Amino acid sequence: MRAALYRPFEDPWRQSMRVYAAQLQTHLAQSAAPGDAITAVTLPDARLSPPARYWDQYVRYQRLAGRTIADVHHILDHGFAHLAGALPPRRTVVTFHDAMPMRMAASFWARKALESGMRTAVARGARFIVPSEASKRDAMDLFAVPETAITVIAQGVDERFRPSAAREALRQERALARPTVLIVGHTHAYMNVETALRAAALARASVDLDVVKIGAPLTLEQGALAASLGLPDRLRELGIVSDEKLAAWYAAADALVYLPSVSGFGLPVIEAMASGLPVVTSSTGAVAEIAAGAAATVDPCDPEAAAGALVALLTDDAHRAAVVEKGIARARAFSWRDTAAATLAIYRRIADAV
Repeated sequence: MRAALYRPFEDPWRQSMRVYAAQLQTHLAQSAAPGDAITAVTLPDARLSPPARYWDQYVRYQRLAGRTIADVHHILDHGFAHLAGALPPRRTVVTFHDAMPMRMAASFWARKALESGMRTAVARGARFIVPSEASKRDAMDLFAVPETAITVIAQGVDERFRPSAAREALRQERALARPTVLIVGHTHAYMNVETALRAAALARASVDLDVVKIGAPLTLEQGALAASLGLPDRLRELGIVSDEKLAAWYAAADALVYLPSVSGFGLPVIEAMASGLPVVTSSTGAVAEIAAGAAATVDPCDPEAAAGALVALLTDDAHRAAVVEKGIARARAFSWRDTAAATLAIYRRIADAV
């Protein structure tokens, strides 16, 4: 069986897509049977800024897809679902991660492009992989994807994310003298970074804490908010870091605040829990589904509730230990090896049926 994996462009602000593509490709290759060929397809010299990006994504990449020969074609990011129009009917798989452009105030053209690509894939008889029940509902409700065409396959957590016996040394290396709260991810509106900042500022009334932002830098508006909340002297922005450095920060810090208003999965939640880092996250959407009671969950629009949950984790040792234990146990349910095995099973059904 020959499977072609169509990787998304390497947008630096979409780290979760990079992780999914890289981990799936690696574990598919490890799980493949003799004679299987798992090949990554990428567009050479893809440009990331409009208008050149549109030509590359919707014309050049589609032409490349049309020239690619395989038994199964897997589009790893639903933002590239339009590629299905150049691929053989009923031989395509699309991973649908989330419906952010449709749920949030994305541009008209972003919504139309996603809708057109998804409907093209449905019309071509594609199979769809989703990482959560929340994403499954969105695929069905917003794009009329038949339930029979959807398989829920959770994403995994890399083995590098685990508690560290050298936690104190990691804290000293990072000059962490006070309880440290992480905010991880990009800064698009649905990530709700503003509420995370407000929660940390409110929690400072009870706990003398620091905040570390990892991922895309704060926007000008978010930076101004942090200043108005009195956080600049306690806020460090690290930008995008390597997976190794991210794992070390999870192991060294004291809590993660991750409060998206909508979500398709939520890798930081699982990665943090696997690392022994307690999490405050949203009580709605896929992150609540993924956390499954192993994190402190709050209304993502309620900074006071998030602050209260954060203070409890930072001041109540017994409560913190219980949440950490539940988080580590929950994270064991997520394995990239299992993700790859379930994905390979879909490939084989397609290859055998067509």
